[in-house]
Amino acid sequence: MYNGTVKNSIAGLDGGAIVLNKNATSAIYNVDFTGNTAERHGGVVAAHTEGTENIFHSCDFSDNSAGRYGGVAYVLDDSVISIYNAEINDNEATKGSALYIDDSKTVVNLNGITV
Repeated sequence: MYNGTVKNSIAGLDGGAIVLNKNATSAIYNVDFTGNTAERHGGVVAAHTEGTENIFHSCDFSDNSAGRYGGVAYVLDDSVISIYNAEINDNEATKGSALYIDDSKTVVNLNGITV
């Protein structure tokens, strides 16, 4: 996905905007995620099966929420999340207002983040 806005999406369970399953990959560039909601996990993205890879470059994340874990992202099970040159503001969740990482094998790459 390139150059866009994802605004006010609502998920009944996980991933307010994006859900990734086993071995899926997402590459998102220059997208604003605003006001997205997941009832449970991952206000913007839920990657809850093994082997997913999530790349966000030059994205803004603001006012997203999850009812439980990861206001922006919920990532687990030996996956990768990379966020570069992004702004993360005013997101909320019970645990992990920005990121919730639930596996010691998950790789997290962050560079150029403004919070």
